[in-house]
Amino acid sequence: MTPKSIEREYLTKARAIHICFPDENLVKKVVNLAKKEKIFTSVDTSFVNANADIKFTQDKSIKGRNIIYMDFKKEIHCNKLDIPVFIKEIPDVGEVKDAFMAAFLSRYIKSENLGHAALYGSCAAYFCSQSGKSVLSCSKDELDDFFQKKVHEIF
Repeated sequence: MTPKSIEREYLTKARAIHICFPDENLVKKVVNLAKKEKIFTSVDTSFVNANADIKFTQDKSIKGRNIIYMDFKKEIHCNKLDIPVFIKEIPDVGEVKDAFMAAFLSRYIKSENLGHAALYGSCAAYFCSQSGKSVLSCSKDELDDFFQKKVHEIF
């Protein structure tokens, strides 16, 4: 895929676009096209720091609005909210991070609540860390139940 091959019609079918790709020109082009179409965007700044609606990072120097700082040993920091991490051991940070971002985005698209989305992501990261696999070791219902329990404890 190249910046010139991105088609507007393809992007307009999406409600959200998450980009974790190391080609800075491509990422910036996709984010700019999506923003013109009012499509929600997010990026993983470990690849590229583009002007997306939400930025996921493990780098505390990244500043701005809607920055999701992920430290899976301590906490998730989401704007002014500190979201707990339930993980005891991290078998593979990349897999835990992927589970977090996927769950965060699925919840955020439904609720548009950053705190709830970050907590849902933290719950998914917890289950992913338990399995020793690159997939969740639970059903969606189990994840939702764990999330509901934590929502009532935290919010």
